[in-house]
Amino acid sequence: MGFTATGISTTTVTTDQQAPLGFKLTVPDGNNGTQEWTYILADEALVIGDIVVANDTGIGTSSAYHGIQSNGGVAAVIVLGVAQHVIALSSYGFVQSGGQAAYVKGDGSVAAYDAVVPHTAGLADTLDTDEGEMVFGYALADDAANSG
Repeated sequence: MGFTATGISTTTVTTDQQAPLGFKLTVPDGNNGTQEWTYILADEALVIGDIVVANDTGIGTSSAYHGIQSNGGVAAVIVLGVAQHVIALSSYGFVQSGGQAAYVKGDGSVAAYDAVVPHTAGLADTLDTDEGEMVFGYALADDAANSG
């Protein structure tokens, strides 16, 4: 995994800020190219596979990099990334915002090669009619229902 000049990595989670919110870290991913990670503040607890979107209210400040679980259909530009590890409430950490993700929670309806969109409870759902602006990625495999 990659590290920043200050020594934090994609898995670093702290209660004190270690990098600017929105900071991008790019790391190699073997034969899969690279991954991009975005540094956020969690406005609610996040678990592995949660689709993380910008909290439009933010706790304490109005920042585009305050993250919460997706809670329904939102435009892809609101998606900050997918949590690949636990980030506790009011903690800072990275979510994966580009490249091949190891895990994305699905609602049980996603098939391999489907375009995926944010759904409720941090889950991914398949593209439906008139949701093109919501597509944030493509499934590489079928999912199974994931209750979290």
